[in-house]
Amino acid sequence: ALPIWEIVAFPLRNSLLLGAAVILAAVPAALFIGVVAAWRHRRMADTVISSAAIIGYSVPEFVIGTVLVILFAVTWPLFPATITANTKDPALTLIAASPLPVVTVVIGSIAYLGRVLRVGMIEALSSDFVERLRLTGIPEWRIVLAHALPAAVIPSLTAMALYAAALVSGIVVVELVFAYPGLGQELVRAVSRREVHVIQAIALLAAGLVVLFNFLADLAILALDPRTDR
Repeated sequence: ALPIWEIVAFPLRNSLLLGAAVILAAVPAALFIGVVAAWRHRRMADTVISSAAIIGYSVPEFVIGTVLVILFAVTWPLFPATITANTKDPALTLIAASPLPVVTVVIGSIAYLGRVLRVGMIEALSSDFVERLRLTGIPEWRIVLAHALPAAVIPSLTAMALYAAALVSGIVVVELVFAYPGLGQELVRAVSRREVHVIQAIALLAAGLVVLFNFLADLAILALDPRTDR
């Protein structure tokens, strides 16, 4: 029998790669739509973005994945319907073979993170310190980007950290739809074979990722928030 670490090491790496690719793509887009929606609060841009975010967050990932497969693997065969890379292939090879699963998770991630940042931005833009900055004559774009955005990101970091942990450890459906060789697929395989030790190891890894990402979020809050004592 193989040691547990040898069984879960590459699936863990692959799930971390998928999560990192999603976060790198989703966070800038979520920042942009969150800022625009809050800046144009209760106007057409906010209505359109908020409606799209609700739809993107509400539609299950397996539905988004299936639609993408029908569009871009069947109707227009631009990408493979399933992952053609193996579990132990190099990281770049695996990511290059995974455009559809990345886009599938990015859509829901942008919707969720954009809504979280929108709420924080609305609160920041309506705060007293922003009103005082406006009275000093500072340009609105500078107030939004240099003052309101950092204040909005700080309370959102914990929610973003929990979401990042869930991305790595909980995207089972996406991995199954696209046959992505990550922790989700390994977990389903272990359940089907009743390999309790593998299931326990994956559950422990998932719990450890939640703790790790929360710890990193706390460190980021300490570094960014001027109200915290160092």
